Amino acid sequence: MSKSNKQLISFWNLIKRHKIVIPIIQRDYAQGRESEGALRKRFLNRLKKALDEAITFSNEGERTTHRLILDFVYGTPTASGAVAPLDGQQRLTTLWLIHWYIAYISGALTEEVKKVLKSFSYATRVSSRDFCDKLCDLAPLEDKSGTVRKHIQEQTWFYSEWNQDPTVSGMLRMLFGDGASSTEDNIMEIFGVEDKVTLEKYWELLTTTTYAPIMFNHTVIGSEEMPLSDDLYIKMNARGKPLTSFENFKAEVIKWVSEHISKEKSIIFASKFDNEWTDIFWKKGLGNKVHNVDEVFYSFINRLYCQYVIMQRRDGNYVADEKNEDYKYFSADDPKSGNLITFESLDRYQSHMEEALATVDTILQKVKNIDSSAFHAPWNDKFNFIPQYVLDSDHQPKKVTNEIYEYTTINQRDRVAFYAISKYIQYSGDESDEPDSLSHWMRVVWNLISDKGSDDRDTIRSIDSMREAIELIDRVENPHKVYYELNERSETLLAEVKDTSALKRRFREEIVKAKQIVNPLPEVNVPSWAQNWEEAILEAEKFRLFTGSIGALIYDGAGKIDWSNFEAKYNNVKKYFANPDNPSAIRDMIPYLRDEDILELFSDYTLNYKDSNVGHMLRSFPARFHKYLLAEQKSTLLTRLQSDIETLCATNPNYWINKNWVNGHHVLSNYSKRSGAYYLSSYFIGTDCIDTRYDILSDSDAIPDGYELIVKNKQVTKPYKGLQTEFYCRYKEKKYKFIWTAYDWIDMYDGDANLWERGLHTRFNGDKEPHFHDAITFWKEIVRCIRKFDNPTDDSI
Repeated sequence: MSKSNKQLISFWNLIKRHKIVIPIIQRDYAQGRESEGALRKRFLNRLKKALDEAITFSNEGERTTHRLILDFVYGTPTASGAVAPLDGQQRLTTLWLIHWYIAYISGALTEEVKKVLKSFSYATRVSSRDFCDKLCDLAPLEDKSGTVRKHIQEQTWFYSEWNQDPTVSGMLRMLFGDGASSTEDNIMEIFGVEDKVTLEKYWELLTTTTYAPIMFNHTVIGSEEMPLSDDLYIKMNARGKPLTSFENFKAEVIKWVSEHISKEKSIIFASKFDNEWTDIFWKKGLGNKVHNVDEVFYSFINRLYCQYVIMQRRDGNYVADEKNEDYKYFSADDPKSGNLITFESLDRYQSHMEEALATVDTILQKVKNIDSSAFHAPWNDKFNFIPQYVLDSDHQPKKVTNEIYEYTTINQRDRVAFYAISKYIQYSGDESDEPDSLSHWMRVVWNLISDKGSDDRDTIRSIDSMREAIELIDRVENPHKVYYELNERSETLLAEVKDTSALKRRFREEIVKAKQIVNPLPEVNVPSWAQNWEEAILEAEKFRLFTGSIGALIYDGAGKIDWSNFEAKYNNVKKYFANPDNPSAIRDMIPYLRDEDILELFSDYTLNYKDSNVGHMLRSFPARFHKYLLAEQKSTLLTRLQSDIETLCATNPNYWINKNWVNGHHVLSNYSKRSGAYYLSSYFIGTDCIDTRYDILSDSDAIPDGYELIVKNKQVTKPYKGLQTEFYCRYKEKKYKFIWTAYDWIDMYDGDANLWERGLHTRFNGDKEPHFHDAITFWKEIVRCIRKFDNPTDDSI
């Protein structure tokens, strides 16, 4: 049961009743910063004006109610009976300095007053605590030509290092300014030194018990569930640095709630921000390692807002794309690159403010009782629903800069997981929930979103793919009954989700698996190594090539569901792919694949044996590997295409097939377009066109007398590398260069100059009307080109 005790009180009356202890992790004394001169001047003049008006009314014989009421000061009693401020440290410190200064200058610093003032302290910030304590014992200034500031700094107890301490130097600046010139932004200049009579009246007013002119609402907040000790306050925001984006955001939110909802709600949310919610990020975000939660708390809220932007519709259409300013703002979250979200204004947040606060409250109320490992996938333990500060190998916080600690971020795929977890937590469960419902839900979600391309990059890496995944997730109404829903609504869902995208393919697979888990086929035995089908399926999903998608184990060669071969296939998968990145992986598959399978597979995938490539093939084309995974009899007589691919696998080229790319021939190349030197490193596959070319070039009987043929880089192994063949003819001690092109014509060269392009000879054996079909006509054209080159003016050639 919570309690809230609010009372209007002066600083003197509060400090007489309670020791005030500022926790170590409260911000340093911000009002004393050099940059806050305008704030000091404004605040101190307000305080002086209140005191001056009180003197005026007092002289007129009135007890004034014209008091200056400062903002709320939140505090809670510690175990020792002291009060530790949750908010208001800045005002309390300034009020303490004014009380000390007026008491010291007016001569009111008696032993009794010293005792009261010493009730203001810092918990473990030694320099600040000692400085306040020593000020109370400061001897009177005897040398009237000196200054109080100089007098303090000349004391034996004043350490020179204190001049660099942000709180001590801030207190000195608040008391005396910077000493360079009059700025009227400090207590000494505003309240004065010489007018002792006025200062004595100020002191009387400040220490009165009933009609103090300066007061504030002190609210004592506590609960039985929250320990009221210094440890609680160490969990507050890291105090002592310039206001962070999150602090500015929080202040604007509380102000917005007060203006648009109610003052009472603003007090409640202020307390939640600084206590209950902060405690979650303190524990789960590792704030206890950094003594801070600002970055991780703000990151969490911006994750929430990012999903609002992604799913926002207008007139039935989605609004945002990657260029949308709100999306770019809320997805900018990478401390390592310095790409942090810097709070500018509340404009981007206002449209969802009330919803967001309610959502944050619901999520954090429940997530504190959930082990964060429950949100992980078996193949991904790096995801953090609650952002965390990153620790190094010594378990110490990693810094990006002197001011910024590194914390975990999320990519587009993980944003979908964040949405799914939020959906689960916000849904009200009941006694009819599935046992282990969170485990079931997270298994389905991670299986759905964990697809990777052959390049090992996440399939989900755009706004459109995030939306597609979220729309599929939202087809499950109750995430606490995901198996039940997928099973009961299987026919409807399978009929609705027919697209062939990776996400929809995985969603259909989850439906199929849920049916087998809930209502297993009686004619199919559970695998011998599992107690039930859920255990068997979960075990297979963890295999490194699957990342949750095991279609290769449950579909036959025709793409029909077949659970009868599940165990045999899985045992072979473990055997075939026991070692990661097996160089023989693709070569071993080839004899089991039809030519049409090879052409389809390797038009999208390379002959790269890496797990990322092979795994994606297995997941995307499960039916193609049915025979291979069953170890059925493979073909002993390979087709030309099978033979070519199997041969090329020995060199592990990182190429893919371009079907019908040149003259209707299939080409294996690492070029996606006909550009660059693709013709030098590519292969014609499944064809004898290069063999026919070399048969002609090798026919020595057809070579005319006096001519010699020199073929460059003729390879013995097949397929031949290169789509063009360079050769030379030697005639009368002179070499003539020719290139037989991929398009089956022959060009003559002078060095690197193509003579046909210069109009110096006629291209022959062109792709439209071949001029020869045998070695005799080939040599007839070669001789003609050589003669034309040597006699360019002879039109008879």
